Amino acid sequence: MQVQPTETGEERVVLLAEMEASPLWPRTRGRLEVYTVEDDSLDPYLPHNCRLYVRAPRSLSAVPEGAVCIWRHEGALLVRQLRWVLEGRRKKLAVARSLAPWRGADLYLPTGQVDIVGVALGYRKLDGAFSTPLPAVGGRSLGHSSVEGGGSTCA
Repeated sequence: MQVQPTETGEERVVLLAEMEASPLWPRTRGRLEVYTVEDDSLDPYLPHNCRLYVRAPRSLSAVPEGAVCIWRHEGALLVRQLRWVLEGRRKKLAVARSLAPWRGADLYLPTGQVDIVGVALGYRKLDGAFSTPLPAVGGRSLGHSSVEGGGSTCA
């Protein structure tokens, strides 16, 4: 799979209004990044042949609980839901929850070993409209709401 950063200011301006309608937008800090995902992915939750919009966090602790995140793992991009494990009063471990039940249990990672690309705000198929939830297998979608209606809840 090839993922290339896309630097088009015009595209960002056009999509800002659509993304600001997402409930995740005000809760997520960091710069906006646009990626072109050209090929099919091994992760069934990562759309292909589309532009993927992510908010790159300044730090892992800035990512809101339950956010659908894009992770880099062994050269591939994976889509996972973020959770935190509390030890006492401190957040100690980031948890990448497997969104595919057949893929096993939660993946526990020390925060220093997490390579997060960003929080998935939405995507646009190369021939379609902007959509907030990420597509999924089995008719379920991931994310929080759709700008064009038909909201969904986090998986």
